[in-house]
Amino acid sequence: WRRVIAARGDAARGNLPNRCDRKWFEQRFCNGQAVNTEDEVWTAIEAISLYSPFSLLCAVPSLLETHFYTHPVEVRRTTHLLIGHNQDPVVKDIHKLRHFICECLIPAAMSNQSGAMLRSPTPIPLSLSGEAPSLLNKDGYWVHVEH
Repeated sequence: WRRVIAARGDAARGNLPNRCDRKWFEQRFCNGQAVNTEDEVWTAIEAISLYSPFSLLCAVPSLLETHFYTHPVEVRRTTHLLIGHNQDPVVKDIHKLRHFICECLIPAAMSNQSGAMLRSPTPIPLSLSGEAPSLLNKDGYWVHVEH
């Protein structure tokens, strides 16, 4: 947020492209909700983008097949599977993918907390504003289950 609101050319922006301004941030992370102060940022954030985990998921053939639509393209007798090469949908079931990501990332993050008594994380909605509700469970939330 601090990098986004810094003026163009300001060293505080680091290597953040100029297109990544306040409006971009609000659209990308806050579902278009205006953010005016730093105190409002976390309450306004509705989604974050984790690009590397998606790449990792796509590198596992069974996960690629389960969660993503692909388009095979042959180059020199090798078939490559493209994802998002046109305007077609990329993810087969966004709620199922979000649920899978929660199942992987949150317990992993919690297991990294040594010596602390942790509370279970709060339920996480699997649908964003304006989307159809998740049908994965009756409440539409991912809920941590102790194993």
